[in-house]
Amino acid sequence: MKTCTNCGGMWRSDSMLMAPGCGCESTDLRVGDWMQTYTGKAFWILDPRPEDVCIEDIAHHLAAIGRFNGASKVFYSVGQHSLNVANIVGLQAVRFGTGEGTTLTETSALLRDSRLYVALLMHDAHEAYTQDIIRPHKNNLPQIKQICEDVQNVIWQVFGLLDFVQSVEVQEIIRTADARMLATERRDLMAPGKFEWHLGEPYADFHIKPSKSIADVESAFLKLFEGLMRDIVR
Repeated sequence: MKTCTNCGGMWRSDSMLMAPGCGCESTDLRVGDWMQTYTGKAFWILDPRPEDVCIEDIAHHLAAIGRFNGASKVFYSVGQHSLNVANIVGLQAVRFGTGEGTTLTETSALLRDSRLYVALLMHDAHEAYTQDIIRPHKNNLPQIKQICEDVQNVIWQVFGLLDFVQSVEVQEIIRTADARMLATERRDLMAPGKFEWHLGEPYADFHIKPSKSIADVESAFLKLFEGLMRDIVR
């Protein structure tokens, strides 16, 4: 299916399985269907483009989307998780040791790089458009996993981080921080379960505070993002 960028309607097709097209004569067709964002933009999940991405949408959507498919004892947003992932590295930087082939000096320099903290903050930014798809779904549905990666890569491109996040060291810090935060969320936000999660990471040095409001998380997300970006462009 393709949709028209003029009116958002489905394009005419010979297939009997598709609805009649919008009748526009636009030549700019997009793959798949679109969603309306917080700011009123149209975003095509199967055809993401840089011009459709904005930080205001990302911050608002992530602040309003719950983690764990709604299974936490209190509402806990992807936005608050993202803030915590950025904060855990800042608070526990000394704990994030060197990766194979990386010197302590290189790691120390990386932990002082504002781009790293933007990457940590934005590591789940694609979920602003795809929702927080829980791991049992994502790991068993390769097409969904690829869609999420494609959207995330467009977001990295928009904010000038596409090359930066290809670094093995950056990826390992993001993976470790995300896993450590997940272990902490399991401890602080989830009911005792039937099975262990076997996460293999220590907890954060802090407990997760009761859920902040959507507006508070959105504001904190934008404030941190804007401050980090100012540091990068200096």
